[in-house]
Amino acid sequence: MIILPSYGGRVVEQVIRGFLNILLLGQSNARGKFIANDYGGAYAMPRVDIPCWFFLYPDGSPGAPYSSTAFEALDGPGGSAIRNVGPEVNFMIDLHDTFGRTDLRLHKVVRGGAAIEEWLPADEDMWFELLNSYAVMRKATGYGPDLVVWVQGESDATTEIRANAYNARWTSLVSNIRTAFGQPRLQFIDCRLSANTSTIIMPWRDTVNAAKDAVAAADDYIETLNTDAFGIQVDGVHYTLGGFEDLGQAIGVRANSLIS
Repeated sequence: MIILPSYGGRVVEQVIRGFLNILLLGQSNARGKFIANDYGGAYAMPRVDIPCWFFLYPDGSPGAPYSSTAFEALDGPGGSAIRNVGPEVNFMIDLHDTFGRTDLRLHKVVRGGAAIEEWLPADEDMWFELLNSYAVMRKATGYGPDLVVWVQGESDATTEIRANAYNARWTSLVSNIRTAFGQPRLQFIDCRLSANTSTIIMPWRDTVNAAKDAVAAADDYIETLNTDAFGIQVDGVHYTLGGFEDLGQAIGVRANSLIS
């Protein structure tokens, strides 16, 4: 796969203007299973020095997003350090501290347990949230996302029917997002399901991963991210704290390379 430094001119525009719009989508591993107080050292929250606009559409709650002018944990009204956070902790801080991205915009749309079909326009629910996030992003920054990070697939790996449909549904969702946003070459980072997850809980994990790989191989603007080295909790589904940190760091490295 050839990775181009500019898609539709948007990467160049964003770098010149000095900020980056990132859209984080997915289910519970995108939402996060730990709280901000669990993170420390270089990843201690909040980070008021990062001039980020952080918009979160919480699990299953349509409507106006919660926002902040600093990078902090937000998971409902009056977001605080006791709220759940996910891989964004590490990739946002790394993009700022390590890679010098001084002005970031993160929009997060998540729902635990949501299969990919629930994101498609026909279902309307999560698709409505996606359109809302795009409208907020355009109003706040004048631009759509530069990058979409997709952390999803666990629910689809639980049944053969869903797993076998993943290729077609993921292809359709990417196409619908690009068309709705008016960005035909919008870049995606698609996180594969870790080999450390349970095949008892997700017996069609490899089918979903094969679908992710096939869609990326056919699309110059989708990259898969291998997560096999990242720790998984005893539930066989969700990342450990260290696993979330590794995931976030890997996303940060990949995101930076795509816009450099």
